[in-house]
Amino acid sequence: EIGIGSYFSETFSGEISLAQRNGFKYATTHTKSDGVADTTLRYKADVESLGVFINGYFNAQPLSIIQTSVTPYLGVGVGFSRNKMGAVDIIRVSDGVSLGNAASNTETEFAYKLALGTLINLSDSVSVDLNYQYVDLGNIKSGTNLSWDSRDMNSPFIGPEITSSEFNVGLQIVF
Repeated sequence: EIGIGSYFSETFSGEISLAQRNGFKYATTHTKSDGVADTTLRYKADVESLGVFINGYFNAQPLSIIQTSVTPYLGVGVGFSRNKMGAVDIIRVSDGVSLGNAASNTETEFAYKLALGTLINLSDSVSVDLNYQYVDLGNIKSGTNLSWDSRDMNSPFIGPEITSSEFNVGLQIVF
């Protein structure tokens, strides 16, 4: 994640940030049209997201801890994400054979995040940023082109919202 921003006052700052998140996985079992789980089929896909956020930070008064200035903050961000669900592989659980797949798809979704962190000053212009973020990037959905078809299978596959709890370490450089 990278961002550029400004301090508007001692207690409020803002930034625009861009973040690429990879490594999410979609994995579920088949559900028949009557709603009963069929554990003989498993669906798997890789998921990635590119998010753009406008963030606001409310900074507390700096504290002096062991002769170092520490500034706790609370942040909120809103924006959008481009969520890509890769091809959904349809796998028979008993022998691991791939029976087919649904096409990949990219969706644009509303996204938001909440942050709690602290800035630890290393110098007048450089600080270490330690924070926790809860990020909600919206839903994922597969494409509709199937290379295999079954009466019980619905397409497109619609996954849950992509959410992430993240602990981050970063640098803040003031120009």
